[in-house]
Amino acid sequence: MPRYGQSCQMGALGSVWLERFNNPDRHCMDISYCPSPRLQGDLSYVQRVIGVLYLKTAEFGLDGISCESEPREIFIDTANVLEGWGLKRTKFKRSPQD
Repeated sequence: MPRYGQSCQMGALGSVWLERFNNPDRHCMDISYCPSPRLQGDLSYVQRVIGVLYLKTAEFGLDGISCESEPREIFIDTANVLEGWGLKRTKFKRSPQD
């Protein structure tokens, strides 16, 4: 059973992706999370930014869990992937003004 993706199966968490479109800093990419349809009923959102990838410094920052229903695996797995890419973890901020 897939843990990520568009599947509506009981175990699906949703999807995580990188995007630069909505980030105010041209040297960053947002890490966005969209919960599976099953989880959207428990959460108060259909998509949110959970982190930022800082391209200029090869670092990333992750936001904290916003509510009890949000799956912790999303943050753990995302950090593991980004650290596997050789990126270093730092403070979460979406722009230099934060």
